Amino acid sequence: MKRVFTFEEVGEERFLGYQVAVKEVVDLCSLGMIRNNQIDCFLPISSSQLNEQQQLKYSLGTMVSLTQFLEQTLSRKQILDTLISATKAIHQCHEWLLPQTGIVSELAHMYVNPSTGQIAYVYLPIQSEIEEIHLASFFRVVLDEIKVEAKDQAWLGDIKRFLDAEQPISTSVFLTQLDQLLANRFIEKENQYDIPAPTSSEVNESQALDSLSKGVQPDKVLIQQQKRQPFFSRMFIKQKAVAVSEPQIGRNVTSKDE
Repeated sequence: MKRVFTFEEVGEERFLGYQVAVKEVVDLCSLGMIRNNQIDCFLPISSSQLNEQQQLKYSLGTMVSLTQFLEQTLSRKQILDTLISATKAIHQCHEWLLPQTGIVSELAHMYVNPSTGQIAYVYLPIQSEIEEIHLASFFRVVLDEIKVEAKDQAWLGDIKRFLDAEQPISTSVFLTQLDQLLANRFIEKENQYDIPAPTSSEVNESQALDSLSKGVQPDKVLIQQQKRQPFFSRMFIKQKAVAVSEPQIGRNVTSKDE
């Protein structure tokens, strides 16, 4: 069912409104959780009722729509900030016991702080038989809309291929790898990512095992073992050990009736 939102301005305040349909049932637990707690990545919500008609209202502040934000050419940092913020919202659903289906994943109704890349989802506390949404597909839609310079096309393609993996992708692993990219822990070279040379403390820790047994310098051993593996290839291998209970971003849509 296509949901219709309205936009209104009251003085300098901007709001997004949603009229709850007659056949829709508000999840009071989720509504109270969002309304009474300041949860990152979700727009502040208020509700009102008149003659059995319930209205939900979201405060936009200075946010702009994600569609508008993606019209510009983005830097790598802007892309990572946006992806990290969007993924954290999934984690917060898990932590606050909020069904993922409350997230409105339409780009036109997602909002972002243009100066920080912080995503703010509209969360609709409406009861649904669907347990979770196919978030990997959602991220692919976002990535397909992103405009980057020619030199960043291969870099962006690595992230897309990771999301296209057949098995479910843990949000915790995805967040960890995005954080590592953001912290510049990996050095780009010929469209691949090489592990930097180990620090002096890392060399000292491995010296007893590597140097004494084979007479090889520890720093060379570490670099040779990990060098020139594509960043997202290593990421794909690591995520296999993630517990199934964590929120996933690559699972198919399922229904309670199935």
